[in-house]
Amino acid sequence: MKPIILFDMDGTLIDANSHYRENIIKTLADLNYKKSIDDFDYFAGVDNFLLSNQINPVEFWKKFSAFNSYPDAIASGEVKLFPDVMKALADASEFADCAIVSNTPEKNAAFALEFFKLNKFFKATCFPNPFARPKPSPDLALLAMQVIASKTKADSSSKRQVFFVGDSSDDILTGKSIKAKTILLTNRPNILNQVFEKPDFHCNTLTEAMEIIKAEIK
Repeated sequence: MKPIILFDMDGTLIDANSHYRENIIKTLADLNYKKSIDDFDYFAGVDNFLLSNQINPVEFWKKFSAFNSYPDAIASGEVKLFPDVMKALADASEFADCAIVSNTPEKNAAFALEFFKLNKFFKATCFPNPFARPKPSPDLALLAMQVIASKTKADSSSKRQVFFVGDSSDDILTGKSIKAKTILLTNRPNILNQVFEKPDFHCNTLTEAMEIIKAEIK
């Protein structure tokens, strides 16, 4: 039976790091946050940063959405695919059942998937909703696995190897919570020192991640 590969989206398939960071800086400035954010990294966990600095996450995200013109950033080329993504996903979809598990708002994610023509690679695309909490909760990952089981007519209780590929602490924690093997993409400086739990593997590119998975398939 094919393995399952769960992919994060932003920072893993789509290079949105600078876009998000710029909008976070704008939002913090709007909230009169005056300290340096030199040590802050979006993908290391925004809510942890907010809470440790006594910033209300609800108020932050409400203001952030006003600055975050994600579709415009994609259309302008500011937000783009990492160079090897299309080839790596085509490879992955040949030997595995693939899904996206992302905290990106569903409307933005749908735009990105359509714009970059990524839907064809995935049997499930799961984003936060009233019935599934965002990562690091396992809700979205479990939902993706249920959808895959339904679409492939497989017994959802059957033992399948599961891999989670992402670029943040939330991704690694989510993967660990469902007993998946985790692969951290280290495509940003010092990311290995920023994650709260160490991944099973780490590499620089999605292509390298696919090679790791192939070597691990039993």
